[in-house]
Amino acid sequence: MTMPLDLLLVRHGESEGNDAARRWYKESDASGYRAMRGRHTAESRLTAQGVQQAQWAGRWLREEFPEPFGRLFVSDYYRALESAGLLGLEGPWHREPSIIECQWGGAIDYIPEEEAAFQTWLKRRAKEVELVKRNPFFYAPPSGESLAMVIYRLRGILDTLHRECSSGRVLAVVHGTVMQALQVILERIPPWEFKRRAHERTQPGSEFPNAAILHYTRKNPEDPGQTAPYLDWMRIIRAHANGAEVSPWRHIHRPKFTGAELLAVVENR
Repeated sequence: MTMPLDLLLVRHGESEGNDAARRWYKESDASGYRAMRGRHTAESRLTAQGVQQAQWAGRWLREEFPEPFGRLFVSDYYRALESAGLLGLEGPWHREPSIIECQWGGAIDYIPEEEAAFQTWLKRRAKEVELVKRNPFFYAPPSGESLAMVIYRLRGILDTLHRECSSGRVLAVVHGTVMQALQVILERIPPWEFKRRAHERTQPGSEFPNAAILHYTRKNPEDPGQTAPYLDWMRIIRAHANGAEVSPWRHIHRPKFTGAELLAVVENR
């Protein structure tokens, strides 16, 4: 399946939900969640910090790619729409329902009004987060999605990229879990390797923080005249007020296994 020459995935800026989770994670402060009662997570807006992050990411993108992108996609969630609008890129933008955030279900997303029910919800949310950590690839919260399920629904956008965007540059404003799912697909990361990486992270979102940019390319960074049939190189960009941190290019190794190696995977878990 031929992909675009360049594929850039941008995580939205910090949202009200991200801010609430961060404050609760670091300070056991649940006030941010209280402020979000009565709204679906899709309606979570950017914080002031999130607005700045999106603007910083847009500045880097415009400097790095002065020519317009061939196709621009954005999730339907408010925080993604805001982030896309703040990047300062020429449209048109294409809404893409398949790239909305992972559905975490009522145990995490529904915030009750009553104080007693709210305290119960906080405890249940903490338990669900711990269960996700046990198997972050396959576990699905009640009425929610697993990463494996997100991967399944993302196949549609990949088909679109193959059919309509195989020779251009594409950018999509998405969510953290969607970035992880697309990375699993594009790099063929096995579930056990994804679990290992997830357990090495010190806190949620540390791999792809808000407004991070994941850049895949088929062009050899050391020889731009050489083009691979697949998205064979990637780098991560973290823009900030004074510029950006850009990781070195990494050549993607997509693992293949012998029968003995498959048995070894199971025996060594």
